[in-house]
Amino acid sequence: RVAMARLDHGVSRRGCGVAMGGGAVLDAVGLGAAMAHRGVPVLRLPTTTLAQDASAMGVKCGVNAAGQKNALGAFGAPHGVICCERLLASLPQEHWLGGFSEAVKIALLRDAALLERLEQDAARVVAREMDAARPILRRSAALHREHILHGGDPFELGHGRPLDHGHWAAHRLEALSGWALPHGQAVSVGLALDACVAHALGWLDRATRDRVIRLLRALGLPVWHPMLKPVERLLEGLEQFRQHLGGELAVPLLRRLGQAADATEVPLAALAAAVEALEHAHGHAVAR
Repeated sequence: RVAMARLDHGVSRRGCGVAMGGGAVLDAVGLGAAMAHRGVPVLRLPTTTLAQDASAMGVKCGVNAAGQKNALGAFGAPHGVICCERLLASLPQEHWLGGFSEAVKIALLRDAALLERLEQDAARVVAREMDAARPILRRSAALHREHILHGGDPFELGHGRPLDHGHWAAHRLEALSGWALPHGQAVSVGLALDACVAHALGWLDRATRDRVIRLLRALGLPVWHPMLKPVERLLEGLEQFRQHLGGELAVPLLRRLGQAADATEVPLAALAAAVEALEHAHGHAVAR
């Protein structure tokens, strides 16, 4: 419908469309715009925390199909992105909090100061104090944009995709839930799981693993989902991720704060140990 609307209204390749909504809307509009005339410019107005601090800065436009996340899509860099904090005022709490999982992700990978700010201001973020949330959202958006512009592989021709930290499991959980689990909450569970996987592989120390889980909890984000079991179902998510990459598996996992490396194999034993550790941490938190 988006592609045909461009044609019906005479919007040319020198025209421009405006996409206003969350990440799924921006992706769908971007894909339609990429098909019309082989590319009509799009101005993005993201309306969720997740879109404002992460997805609107990207060049991917993907939609779900065949039970897989982002199975169809195209690359289409936005003509521009306008983030207005007033658009966040009416967000349900779940979607307000969900976007901060992407801020945690980029902080773990790139910015120790942002991580400390998230830890310090977590309660104020949950309370929706914009003076606390604003600098976090802006810094996260800037870091995502910086990676796209200067990370060396904006169109993913290689295997390294550090910004997908926590995402392979998130995408699998979203699909298993029939898309009922929001992306931000799925990423939070994925980050917690990846921290446990990295620890199970001997890559990440326990203190840092636990620090990741504590921060996500402090932000009102989940670190566990029953669909993580049986573990064998997660393996299909790894295979889908490998196929998406086009060959060798490359799962970005933390070795320490600010440094990630690609795991080319995640043994079932390590994955099972990670899930058990995460379930134990979740149960301990609930009991307390």
